[in-house]
Amino acid sequence: MSEPFDLQRLKIPDESPYRELLARCHGVVLRRYADDEILITEGAESREVFLVLQGACVVETAPAPDAGNRPETLAIINATPATPAFLGEMAPLGGGFRTASVRCSGAVFTAVLPPGSLDVVVNELHFFTRCLCRQFADRLREANQLIKDYQRENALQADLVVKQPGETIFKAGEPSRSLFQLVEGVVRLESQAGQKTFTAAQLPEGFLDPGPFFRNAPYESTATAETIAMLVSISNQSLKAVVRRYPDLLIGLYRENQSLSS
Repeated sequence: MSEPFDLQRLKIPDESPYRELLARCHGVVLRRYADDEILITEGAESREVFLVLQGACVVETAPAPDAGNRPETLAIINATPATPAFLGEMAPLGGGFRTASVRCSGAVFTAVLPPGSLDVVVNELHFFTRCLCRQFADRLREANQLIKDYQRENALQADLVVKQPGETIFKAGEPSRSLFQLVEGVVRLESQAGQKTFTAAQLPEGFLDPGPFFRNAPYESTATAETIAMLVSISNQSLKAVVRRYPDLLIGLYRENQSLSS
C-alpha cells in the first residue's frame, strides 16, 4: 500500500521547485508506492496526474486476444528529482479514459496532483512546464519514428523489368531474391512437372512461382518470356509489405501446400 513521505527523504532542498509546487497547487499529496503497485488503470476515468520524483514505472496495455495473458509493455519510465516524469497527464488535457496502465517497478516516489493542478503547473511553474514539453517532444519523436518504420515496412521496393522473347526471367535452383509479377505478355514456366505458358490473368495476382519467395527457398521453376513481357520485380526486403498487401495469396499458397502434403 502507498504511504506518505517528506521531501527531505529524497534530500530535496528547501529552494527546489517541488516546494513551490506544494505551495501553489492545493491538494497535492506526496505518496510512496511499493513495487508492483498500480498507479493508473487502463480504462479508468480518473483524472489525477502523477509526477514521479524518483523511481521506475512500466507503462503497459492489455494484451491482444491472441497474445495470451501477458500485458504489452509500451514504455519504461525512469525518474529522478532532477528529471521528473509526468504520468497520466493526457487524461485531464484530452479527456476520455485512461489509455494504458502504469505499474511500479520498485519503490516509486510521486506527487499526486488533483484535477486542475496541471493548469497551475503549465502557467506558473516553469521547471515542470519544461519537463512536460520535453516529454511531449520525446513522444512526438517516437511517433514520427514509428510512422517512418511503418512506411518502410509497408513500402514495396520494386522495379519495372522488360524481357524480350526468349529471355530468362529466373532459373530453377537460383535463390529467390525477387518476386516477379507479370503485368503484360506471356511467360513460360518450366519445372519437373512440365511446362506451361501463362498470361497475368492466369496467375495468382500475376505472380510467377511465388512460393519460394515466401519460404526463402530457391525458385522451383524456370521462367522465360514467350513474348515481350513487362514485369514488376519486388525485392525480398519487401516481404512484410507483400504479405500485408496480398494476404489472400499467402493463404492460397498455404492451402495448396496443405493439400499436397495430405
